[in-house]
Amino acid sequence: MVSRVIILFSLLSTCKAFLAPHIDWKIPRGCSFLKAHNNDALEAAREAALRATATFGVHSVQAKLEWETFEDIASAGTFAATLPALDEQCFSHLQCQEYEAASLELSELIGQELDESAVAALVAENKQLQLENSKLIHRCFQISALTFL
Repeated sequence: MVSRVIILFSLLSTCKAFLAPHIDWKIPRGCSFLKAHNNDALEAAREAALRATATFGVHSVQAKLEWETFEDIASAGTFAATLPALDEQCFSHLQCQEYEAASLELSELIGQELDESAVAALVAENKQLQLENSKLIHRCFQISALTFL
């Protein structure tokens, strides 16, 4: 059951809606909802900034103004951080269905109470893993000590 919770959490955390916005102006094809609505204007501003930099130099006022314009246009896009949560707005019908199914499964898992025997078994398994881990660490230190001799 713990593995189901972990799998469900990993599915939810890798959902496209939870991706951080990309700082770079090139956004992967799979993240079309992260693209700025004014992609043509963004590309034109980038080209103008590159031309101004090549013509007037990196430290010129003209180049700095063009790059500032580019940054303004790039920051005006709609990114995942500024969008409402999936329960408020979805980008596609399939994504909404996946979110609803995952939310229901998560709420069912959270609602289930673990019986004491399952908890005791998990605690015993955890103690066994900790013991094995400490033995492995001790063995690694022994091997490293022998290597340096």
